[in-house]
Amino acid sequence: MRRARVAAAAAVVVLATLAAGGCGGGGDDDGSNADAPPVGADSPALLRELAQVRATDRARAWTTYGDLAAQRALGDGTAPSTLFTLSGYGWPTTQARDVEARGKLGLSGAAADRAIEIGETHGTGRFDGGVDTGAVADGAKRLGGHEDGSAGPLTVWRLAADDAVAKNGDIAQLSRGSADFNVIAVGKDTVVRAQSAAAAKDLAADNKGDTLARDPEVRAVADCLGTPLAATFSDRHITAGGASPKPADFTTGAGVTGSDPKKLTQVACRTTGSAAEAKRTATALRTELAHGTTRLSRLPWNTMLADAKVSVVAGTTVKVTATSKKSPQVVLEMMRSGDLSDLLDTSG
Repeated sequence: MRRARVAAAAAVVVLATLAAGGCGGGGDDDGSNADAPPVGADSPALLRELAQVRATDRARAWTTYGDLAAQRALGDGTAPSTLFTLSGYGWPTTQARDVEARGKLGLSGAAADRAIEIGETHGTGRFDGGVDTGAVADGAKRLGGHEDGSAGPLTVWRLAADDAVAKNGDIAQLSRGSADFNVIAVGKDTVVRAQSAAAAKDLAADNKGDTLARDPEVRAVADCLGTPLAATFSDRHITAGGASPKPADFTTGAGVTGSDPKKLTQVACRTTGSAAEAKRTATALRTELAHGTTRLSRLPWNTMLADAKVSVVAGTTVKVTATSKKSPQVVLEMMRSGDLSDLLDTSG
């Protein structure tokens, strides 16, 4: 229902644009409709990665992304030490087993150009560019893996049965009581790490079918974020205090952008169902950011997000930009803690 609501709102924006300006491709399409422009080689890195992810409920609920190559570029080949935490976005599950992944599987996640992971815990991960895929295939063989079909254009190496937890051997040491490395799918420049063959296919969409890049709400916030160094998406209201996330009436995207590691911009975007709702939401956010506080800790929002500006982009998406001396990735930390959900939910 929510996606249909956003698609309908986008259609109104597009029709109004056509009526006002004719049929020219003037760039006013908000990208948040079911007929979003296709993703190609010249599309932003974030969209190209989202085009590899099937639009499942799990992916919509929590997807994290990292442009590791762009982060390294900020430090002339090595990500600045100040961005150490930021550099873990897009591959948290693999990063937690980085030593074992490199030693036993030959997978060096930090060397990837881009990484994306779906699922809030024990996520399924994908790495594009920069990884030694031959070394990973050899590592899968050493771990007793065998070829077992394909996931999209990728060759599947099976190390254990779907969703099974290995008890002994190197795969058990790698997985640490999980099924996170049961299936490894490998292509020319890509590695997918998954709990099952089906999960691997969810990250091998190959820009076909229903992907996150084609999902109306995810596309709207992705277009709003632009070219982030790291980002997180969710269609849930993340509750401060650790309670289970609940479905929200909008999709949130949070990201960090910038070309100077000392002057990064914090960006948060959320969808709405109409231009009128977007205007109301933006007005409420300006007031809250200027005078409000976080729900649990009662910290003023303006101590976390300085110089905040709120705008409406593409007709129905609300965008917040700010700076922070608190943390280079404060908006992503707010996403995880639930503070960002509290801020962006202006329903009362």
